[in-house]
Amino acid sequence: MQQRDYIERMIAQVAAAIGHILGLAKGEQPEEAERELAATWLGVLGLRRSDVDRLDTPTLCALLGDKRIAAAALLEAEAEVRQSRGDAAGASRLAAIATRLRR
Repeated sequence: MQQRDYIERMIAQVAAAIGHILGLAKGEQPEEAERELAATWLGVLGLRRSDVDRLDTPTLCALLGDKRIAAAALLEAEAEVRQSRGDAAGASRLAAIATRLRR
């Protein structure tokens, strides 16, 4: 029961952060959106966002554990931010990582 409560709180935090991040991106504040993404990765998931780029999927999944789905949601939000900045290749790469995390 305690684990479930923890996961539900984490999901709520990530959902709120994603809403804020996407609002910043749509408000033409992509740099602030990226700072918020980085803070959410560290604060909620306990992992630096830059580590995602350096780790393979199995290692990332092992480090994230139950947080994999929240991490995938953050990557999808970042993909939207990158797409809004015209970085289609970066957005596609992040969406692919998110898909692998959801498996």
